[in-house]
Amino acid sequence: MTGCKKEISEIHLIPAFKGDTTTLNGLARPTEGIYASYSVFMDFSKGIQTRELRNSWDFGVYCGTENRLIINHTMGAAAIALNKTSLASVTGSDTTALETNNTLRVNGTSGNTANVDPVSGDFAAYLSGTVFAEIKADAESSNVYIVNRGTAGDTVDTPNKRWYKMKVYLVDRSYKIDYALINETTPSRFSTVTIAKDDSYNFRFGSFRSNRANFEPARVNWDIQWGWSTYKNTAGNAITVPDFVLINSGGGVQAAQVVFSGTGATTKSYEDYKFEDQTGVTYSAERDAIGTKWRNLDPAAGTSSVYRDRFFLVKDGEGNVYKLRFLSFIPNDGGRRGRPRIEYRLLEPAA
Repeated sequence: MTGCKKEISEIHLIPAFKGDTTTLNGLARPTEGIYASYSVFMDFSKGIQTRELRNSWDFGVYCGTENRLIINHTMGAAAIALNKTSLASVTGSDTTALETNNTLRVNGTSGNTANVDPVSGDFAAYLSGTVFAEIKADAESSNVYIVNRGTAGDTVDTPNKRWYKMKVYLVDRSYKIDYALINETTPSRFSTVTIAKDDSYNFRFGSFRSNRANFEPARVNWDIQWGWSTYKNTAGNAITVPDFVLINSGGGVQAAQVVFSGTGATTKSYEDYKFEDQTGVTYSAERDAIGTKWRNLDPAAGTSSVYRDRFFLVKDGEGNVYKLRFLSFIPNDGGRRGRPRIEYRLLEPAA
């Protein structure tokens, strides 16, 4: 008679990273400065940053239950639906009025928010407000969209490579995207890419130039994204903004701003702030919960710098809470444009 040895499997959880001081490297070349080519993603609990070229993608397909497609907010992309369902029937003539009226032009001063994906709100609002309507399975009746790829941060505008036409429909749990340059009318020269949903990601991405593309890391592998983004000015117009910080609201991340000096400030400084000091803090799941609140950008007055009177609390999808402050981002504050310096620390309950 033989005995059976009981096997016990132990799960060893990796503790959250305690924090660090680091530089977010958005530069592909030292001379880029404000025109930083990369979006930088930061995962605080792992202490890891990743970066991807902003112009490496043109569209992203949502991997959740809703069927949605987004366009490239980091390049100021814009789109509009046509009352046409045939890709071959759309030509450059369909862009004439759009070009004349700047309908799909998003730059540093003005643009139509109806032609860009939502620039604020929580993740549900983002999905429900995309320029592309909910994607359906009926290929024949799916409308053609004209897309302006955007030129945010680009120093050279190339209109002949900026305008595309595309239509999107579902095949099982995958998105099928047909597209071509605006003046291409020969169907055999159209391109098609099929992108399957992947539950590990918020979105999977594609490019007009190379079909598939990588951009966002897996959902649990990032908390904030720094770089260029479509946003809005005080008049409510869509504009392109550098040095913008988005939170991963699709991954359950929330954030709160803490102002600790000046009129009405009652809280502790970054150095003294502890886990227990969160009493009364209201966290936000809005994508722009940090946005541009961390810096003052006023080149004309020569006062651009990070704000020294505030920091942010970032609660990740696992419930870890980090305090985050921006140390520099421009020569005025001892930094370098395109390489902002940050400090983040894990807040832990008192023993």
